[in-house]
Amino acid sequence: CDALYIGLPMISLLSSDIQPTSICDEQSTIATDKLASRVGASLLRAAEIEDLVYPTMSEYEDAMVKCVINNEWFKSIRERLRSSVRVSPLFDTERWVQNLEASFIKMKSINEGEDNEFPDIVVSDH
Repeated sequence: CDALYIGLPMISLLSSDIQPTSICDEQSTIATDKLASRVGASLLRAAEIEDLVYPTMSEYEDAMVKCVINNEWFKSIRERLRSSVRVSPLFDTERWVQNLEASFIKMKSINEGEDNEFPDIVVSDH
């Protein structure tokens, strides 16, 4: 999140077709069920640059190369990140704190009640 905040692009490999292989070639997919893959994809989506989440190793590798050889593309991604910081929910700390506080208030009200059920706490943006 901090890297994105300062305008440093990142890319993520997240495949919905999880087929672990021992050799990564252009035709194979690899398991991306690791926490880092899911978190990276989630951060990119929250920063509203989900087009940097790639479903195959081949596309992921192409994007890495593109970051190095295509300066204009890389600069455009950095600019999108800078714009995203101003409007994206990912970087809206005030809204995040308000939602966290609302969750705490909801948990407290559940705890003080006689209901023994513990529902999921869902807080929509204020």
